[in-house]
Amino acid sequence: AEVPAASQDDFYEMLIMDNHVTISATAQVGAIWGTQTFADIFRACGDDAEIPNCRIRDWGTLPRRGLVIEPDLSYNYMHLDEWSALVDRAAAQKLNTLVVELAAQIPSRNSTKKPVNLLLTPFPEAEELLPQNIIRWYSPKDDSWNEDAVAPAMFQDDFFGEWAKYATERGALIIPSLSVYANGAPLAPAFPNIASQDKAGKAQPGTCLASAKARTDWEKIHGSII
Repeated sequence: AEVPAASQDDFYEMLIMDNHVTISATAQVGAIWGTQTFADIFRACGDDAEIPNCRIRDWGTLPRRGLVIEPDLSYNYMHLDEWSALVDRAAAQKLNTLVVELAAQIPSRNSTKKPVNLLLTPFPEAEELLPQNIIRWYSPKDDSWNEDAVAPAMFQDDFFGEWAKYATERGALIIPSLSVYANGAPLAPAFPNIASQDKAGKAQPGTCLASAKARTDWEKIHGSII
């Protein structure tokens, strides 16, 4: 079959003949997928089994295949090696897109009952923006509830760029996502123009890209991340 134009980069051809494995691809990412396929075959056959001779031509039906990583306080404790392991698992399934929400407002899990502003990465254009993450946890040993203020490891060590680069090497594209709900929280305090406004000038949920000021601020925000 002819390889569709949109799938040229994903295409690879693998030939297993006796003790030789040859992977041909039109782009580097295709070679990555071919390597993943050979790893799958090797795992399925087992260490001591003989891999049969075969020829495989493969490409993705969908140009973009991936998942959305929604905000959660559990990400506070994920370090670079764990985020990289997530990329590895996605690449093993030939997923090439990961959308990660870097700034969002999520329900509280602490005694204040106030929504929590989750920031996974610093914003150079607004250094005053800091995570407001309070983790509430129970200690069976002390039979008590405790609360800790915790900044995500990605925020503390500022490794988003390094993680995105690693993902690229594994054939995946990282797309940063930023919440625009709850009046643009948690970015609105530093970038008030991104929040929509009613006729009275009161901030409303969402954002309005018809506003030149809003577009300028969004360019600053995304530019600081990229």
